[in-house]
Amino acid sequence: MAEHSSMGESGSQPVADPRLAFVYAEAVRGLQHQQNAVESLNTRAGNLIFATAFVSSLLGGRALLVGWSCGTGWRWRCFS
Repeated sequence: MAEHSSMGESGSQPVADPRLAFVYAEAVRGLQHQQNAVESLNTRAGNLIFATAFVSSLLGGRALLVGWSCGTGWRWRCFS
């Protein structure tokens, strides 16, 4: 079976095939879109973790001082 290459007959110049250029450009665009989505998700997760830690630090101390009634067998779940 003949092996297809992106090199021309001389082996030094790439073949100018507009279909390959289109496929490559679309692949790069898709990867950039995925990268942007992952970065956005990372930012949102970081913000959510920060907000959770901040609220827990404000309300957790108060709950420990005043006491938080969670029921008899469920007290361990309030702080997990």
